[in-house]
Amino acid sequence: MNSDNFNNNLNQNDDSGIKNTHGNKPELPQNLSRKQRVLFVSGAAIFMLVCSIINISGILSGTSDALIRSGSTSMLIYAIVGGVCALLTLDCPKLAAIPPLLSLVASLVIFFVRDGELSAEVVLVAVSSLSPAVCGVIIAVSMKKGARRSGAILAGAVALALFGAVMFCVGSLLLGQSIDVGQILDAVENTRQELINYLAQSTTELSEMLGSDVSGLDFESVVNSVFNMLPALVVLTFALYSFVAQLSLIVLCRMCGLYHRLEKKDTGFSVTVPTAIIYAATALIPIFIPSEYGVVGTVFENLNMILLPSLAFTGLMSFLPRRDGNVVRIGCFPLVILVILLITIPSIAVLLLAVMGTVGTLRAAYREIKNNKSN
Repeated sequence: MNSDNFNNNLNQNDDSGIKNTHGNKPELPQNLSRKQRVLFVSGAAIFMLVCSIINISGILSGTSDALIRSGSTSMLIYAIVGGVCALLTLDCPKLAAIPPLLSLVASLVIFFVRDGELSAEVVLVAVSSLSPAVCGVIIAVSMKKGARRSGAILAGAVALALFGAVMFCVGSLLLGQSIDVGQILDAVENTRQELINYLAQSTTELSEMLGSDVSGLDFESVVNSVFNMLPALVVLTFALYSFVAQLSLIVLCRMCGLYHRLEKKDTGFSVTVPTAIIYAATALIPIFIPSEYGVVGTVFENLNMILLPSLAFTGLMSFLPRRDGNVVRIGCFPLVILVILLITIPSIAVLLLAVMGTVGTLRAAYREIKNNKSN
């Protein structure tokens, strides 16, 4: 009788709202609280407004130094805000566009009140504040549907590239310029030649800055190499933006208890087998390409540079312990050598990490195929 009374009392307590959590997992939150929503929306809008003002001021100043500083700083903050927009997309998709729109309207009002008019440059820079929402929404949707982390980053980078292309076309129309590929190539060539001349005339300043004599350096070859890799540098910029946005999303989801809302296909960062094969091909094929086919070699070098960070990061993640095991298992001595290389010769260390990521990805795929055949 006593046990029956105890069970009845327990059931009554459960029905009255007192939850018995003994032996059960606590209920996970499914949405942000009202205070969290207000905090994220207002904070993101304020940071984006500050970045938009800094960018517009850099454009209006007309100096390259101010433009570079403002652009690099704002890109980092925009990427972090992209993670906030992704979090808001998971919570309530309608909220994701509020911070960029508030920043856009506020920046336009501020400069209109100050100058009495809005130039095309001001409008374009202000509209660029919509990029975090574009990137964040795509990343959130991709991860919600179970995409790999690398796949979600790629989706965000592609969205940013399309947004940038649209902005370029709209900007050309607003500035009254025609979209001519020939003129773009001429502008790039003029910039390349001006940079070569500037470096050649500044050997003394460069030697003092670098602490070594650079008078015998072939500046034309250096500048040509950099300009040949411009497509890869542009793609990597979009990818870095998307990577920081996704990393911010994961950190914020863990902080707010919403990490379970992300449908994870894998617990760590990994790449697909075709990506590993393409990277290996772009590293090996240029060795056998004759020098007269320089354009083909440049294409392979750009592809290799684009894929290098993802493979290197995959190799780096293989050192971190995970519940599903490491992709590549190595001893302490190679790990110490790798750390020393990262400090002394970073380029060699990154290359070794990329090789490890490629080998680990191919080995994991081979083991999976072998296990499927045995089953």
